[in-house]
Amino acid sequence: MDSARLPFARLLREPGLWYFGRRSVARATGLGLFVAFLPVPQLLTVTALVILMRINLPVALAMIMVTNPLTMAPAFYLNYRVGAWLLDRPLPSPPADFSLDWLLEQFGSIWQPLWLGSVVVGAIAGLAGLLAVHSIWQARIQYRRRHRPHLR
Repeated sequence: MDSARLPFARLLREPGLWYFGRRSVARATGLGLFVAFLPVPQLLTVTALVILMRINLPVALAMIMVTNPLTMAPAFYLNYRVGAWLLDRPLPSPPADFSLDWLLEQFGSIWQPLWLGSVVVGAIAGLAGLLAVHSIWQARIQYRRRHRPHLR
């Protein structure tokens, strides 16, 4: 197919999206983990941000999978609890029969703690991921230099 039929093909051919350097991978890890904890369309959000920032797309996409269908509910509950704690709000008592109707009724009181908690938890996870990749990458370089004298 030609690029006229695929309007985003030109954007996805950007070499920075596929580069596996320390900074690109670390930033993609941080961004992907940050977005993973946000209650947004994660695939679209991380792809748009990666294209804007010109960092590694495959790594960022892999990182949003931290919150997958099995882990999303516990992660968002954690986000909500963190947000409620930061806002000093009491937790609502769970109903005897949890339903979508109950959740929608509670949405007015849930959304602010959920968003705040999501941003805080996402920022902590993202920063931890970015620093971990930088540290591991640097340690690997130092190890290789020590164990390969001809590279000194």
